[in-house]
Amino acid sequence: MLRLHEKTAIQCADRQYTYADLSRYAQCYADAYGELAKDSKVAIFAPNSPDWVFAFYGVLCAHAIAVPIDEQATDDELSYVLKDVAPDIIVTTPDREKRVRDVVRDAGVATRVLLMGDVPAEDLNIHAAGDILA
Repeated sequence: MLRLHEKTAIQCADRQYTYADLSRYAQCYADAYGELAKDSKVAIFAPNSPDWVFAFYGVLCAHAIAVPIDEQATDDELSYVLKDVAPDIIVTTPDREKRVRDVVRDAGVATRVLLMGDVPAEDLNIHAAGDILA
């Protein structure tokens, strides 16, 4: 019988991630967030992917509040959420970086932008870039 940490937690295309992988990569994200106060908020603005799941669970590992933002949100919607929630960090993908930084600047919020690619590569190299969850 497989132990929980050996069972599949995420299936994405032909890739499988165990609960042990999920735990390890979530902790990598938590570490990348740095020291956060208990009521800190981390927004996630990215397409569905293993990294999205790792980023989300990393927020929980950091004892912070996860704020998922619809990946199809317009700039106005993204700005509204950022102004309303004032997250300490927004996690996004490299291809969205310029857009997110522009919206953060225009919204006038003090939010650190963390790119999924900025999380230590040696810790997250088990998945291929562009894996999208169906």
